[in-house]
Amino acid sequence: MSDDRENFIDALLKKKEDTETALRRLLEAQKESTSQMSEDLLSDEFDSAQREVAVQAQYRLIEKKTEELKRIDRLILQVRRDEDFGICEECGEPIPPARLLIVPDSTLCVTCQQEAEKVDRARSVSLQAPSLPGRKQWEWEQDADSGLPDLEDDSLGDGLEIFEFEEDSQGGPSGMISGIYGDTGGEDTRASAM
Repeated sequence: MSDDRENFIDALLKKKEDTETALRRLLEAQKESTSQMSEDLLSDEFDSAQREVAVQAQYRLIEKKTEELKRIDRLILQVRRDEDFGICEECGEPIPPARLLIVPDSTLCVTCQQEAEKVDRARSVSLQAPSLPGRKQWEWEQDADSGLPDLEDDSLGDGLEIFEFEEDSQGGPSGMISGIYGDTGGEDTRASAM
């Protein structure tokens, strides 16, 4: 087994020990709280409600630490059995031990994970693209894959005119926009909008 793998297992064992210590403290505090609650049966409702909230919070922490302990145990077994553990599935480079301690089930290094997230975000955006009548979803995805138009192409924008605001009788905008735009067939089309 490599030194990196042994160091990682040692770090996991240290984390397991710390988690077990924290869990023992929580269990002791829970016992104290439970015995104190039974002694204070005659206390007012407000104190009782506060203690109940504290006990529930302790239960949640105990559950969380217990699950963390189980996850660490599973991870130690996995590291010992799986020869490919800690190797990025995408680029084949070792995943830094610090990342594995934070995200133990990581199968990608940070760089490859960031690239995968970019692709997922782009795919998510393309799937959320509004559908227009006559356009199928796959056409939008195909358009997204084809990239942006060549901005150096001088023919882009041929036949287009800038829309202008019409003025009302007092010289202010009337709220009407009108103009002429060209279509790909070379014919002009007049448009107005409020």
